[in-house]
Amino acid sequence: MNQEYIKKAKTAIKNWEKVINPSCIILMWFPWTWKSYTSHYLNEKYNYTILSWENITHAIFGTEKCTWEQYKQAYKILNFLAKELIDSWYRIIIDWTNLKKEFRTNIYNSMNNDVKVFWIYLYTSDEIALNRANSRWINVNNPTNILSSCSKETFEGFKKQLELPNEDENFFMIESNENLLNTLDIVIKENEIN
Repeated sequence: MNQEYIKKAKTAIKNWEKVINPSCIILMWFPWTWKSYTSHYLNEKYNYTILSWENITHAIFGTEKCTWEQYKQAYKILNFLAKELIDSWYRIIIDWTNLKKEFRTNIYNSMNNDVKVFWIYLYTSDEIALNRANSRWINVNNPTNILSSCSKETFEGFKKQLELPNEDENFFMIESNENLLNTLDIVIKENEIN
């Protein structure tokens, strides 16, 4: 694995405090379902360290728009960093689309058996997701907060890539709406993820 890329990716991670019970929450679904909003909430309220697709790929490649080979390379680095953080007693949240079962399985397999791993499958209507995608803006102080737009064709391409979670994957479906954070708190408390 490219050590220089690992070093660059680490600059995109802000570690929180170490914990007695490390756990891993992995967000899943399309862009524009408030995954980053959710990960920042978990970071602030429950001290989760965020592993973000946009931040990691931007640190490694200078952009979040990657080729398939770069995507696979970034995913391997993310997987490596996730395991390293868990083994160092951090709670982590992976803010990535995680559409393919192959990648989700790799994350599961990299974790120790005693680590709680939960998937949060954020969903919303196609119309709302497209509206969110086409209303992102540029923040000149944060190069990872980018202008985004998405055609219906691109959106359909994302949908074709999706491999829905199976029953063997420990996941929760949460609607990405105005009740998202309340629902998230309930799921975390009921499942002792915090």
